[in-house]
Amino acid sequence: MERVNTYIIDESHPDASQVPAGTISVCFRNRANMPIDTAFLRAAISGSPGRREVTTLEIGWDSQLSTLWPATMFPNVEFVVVTGAHVLNMMDLLNVPRLRYLAVQTHKSSLRSLEVLRTLSLEHLRVRIETEADMGDVGSCQGLKVLELWDWRARDLTKLYQVDVERLTVIGGDLRSCAGMNSSRLAGMSCLGVTELESLIGIDTEVVRVER
Repeated sequence: MERVNTYIIDESHPDASQVPAGTISVCFRNRANMPIDTAFLRAAISGSPGRREVTTLEIGWDSQLSTLWPATMFPNVEFVVVTGAHVLNMMDLLNVPRLRYLAVQTHKSSLRSLEVLRTLSLEHLRVRIETEADMGDVGSCQGLKVLELWDWRARDLTKLYQVDVERLTVIGGDLRSCAGMNSSRLAGMSCLGVTELESLIGIDTEVVRVER
């Protein structure tokens, strides 16, 4: 059976949204910018022959989805990527038992909430910080081994004092000091494009990469 790397589910054509056998990744798009017929789309996915083989789900930038209910339709999903500007609520991720990796790279005008991170347990989180509340939500996420932060808005890492990761990457943002976080398990840290960084004091690791 031929493997399908990424199958595009076009929300504007739910009649053509059955995921073929052999699919390991699906991406939700809405090229016609049309309202979603949720019931029709759910039915199409539910009857798909490749539904149980999918491990990666992406909500594309032009998706009209406001929640992440599609993640619950693929029982073996481990990786979820969210770039959709209309996503507001991510609580459906609590019903994705195999979830290990989450990337949230929504546009700065997005109104989405990261509150779900306060309950989720993940291994790898990649997120663009858009609000002050985002930092507290990230700092409450459990089980993280790898954390990638884009546009961190605080001057230090105090909001990460509960997070005990093995690898941390900070890209851009307002970080000036690495003080405040728990670095007892930290094996490596990268600061990329962090132009205001003044001090590495507070990080208990010898492997630090800094590129301004």
